[in-house]
Parts: sequence; C-alpha cells; structure tokens
Amino acid sequence: MLGLLAVALIWAFTHFVKSSDGLPLFNITLPWRVALNVALVASVCGVLAAIAPARRAAAMDPAQAIRL
Repeated sequence: MLGLLAVALIWAFTHFVKSSDGLPLFNITLPWRVALNVALVASVCGVLAAIAPARRAAAMDPAQAIRL
C-alpha cells in the first residue's frame, strides 16, 4: 500500500511540478522493487514499534488504566 502511495506521489510531482519552460523539474524514477522493500520495512518497523506498548497495556488492569 505504501509503495503504491509512493509511486502515485512521484507521478503527481513529476507531472504537475514543472519549470517555466514546461519540463519537469526533476526526473524521479522509483523501481517497483524499491517501493516494495520500503513498504515492507515500514510495515515491519510499525509492527515492532507497537509490540511494547501493546504488551504493557495488556498487562494492566482495565480499571487502573481508566484512572490513569
């Protein structure tokens, strides 16, 4: 999903941001494997970052958590 978003943003930037002579300011290319790797690494990092707070919250008493 993030890879598709990256590709869409790059496409929009290269097609709508143009210099005064009508040519794109930058020639940006993103191979699909790079986009896939970025999406995979971002997903893994997000899941790993969520593990510690989720474990801590699961160990709490619900009544005590509401009071905090």
